[in-house]
Amino acid sequence: MKKFISFFFIQTILIFSVINPLKSYVININNKELIELHKQDVPIVDIRTVNEWMETGVIPNSHTLTFANHSNNKDINFWVSELSKLINLADPFIIICRSGNRSKSLSQKLLSKNLLNNFYNAKEGVSKWILNGGKTIEY
Repeated sequence: MKKFISFFFIQTILIFSVINPLKSYVININNKELIELHKQDVPIVDIRTVNEWMETGVIPNSHTLTFANHSNNKDINFWVSELSKLINLADPFIIICRSGNRSKSLSQKLLSKNLLNNFYNAKEGVSKWILNGGKTIEY
C-alpha cells in the first residue's frame, strides 16, 4: 500500500509539472542552504526595518530593502521597482526577515500578484542565523 501511495504521489507531481511547467514558485530554505546559496553569490534581500538592521546588523553583502507589514499597506509594486534597482530580477535571490514570517508573507504576495517568481525564502530568518553563529556586520 505504501508503494502505491508513493507511486501515486510521484505521478501526481509529474502530471502537474507537465501541465504547468512555467508555474511560479518560492523555495523555502534553511540556514545551511542559505550559506550555500550565499557562497554562490545569490543575492540576499533583507526586508526587516531600519531599527532591526541597527539592532542586529545585517548579513555581509546583503541588500537592505524594508517591506512594511500588512497594517502599513506598503505598495508592493513600488517595492519591486526599488528591488529592481538592487538586483537583476531575472536571477534567483533570497528574501530574509527576522523570523521568516514577513518574508513568507511577502513571498506569497509576490507570487499571487505574479510580480516575481522562482526565488528563495529564508524560512528561519536572521534571528536563527545569529543564534546558529551566522555572521552579521554593522548596518
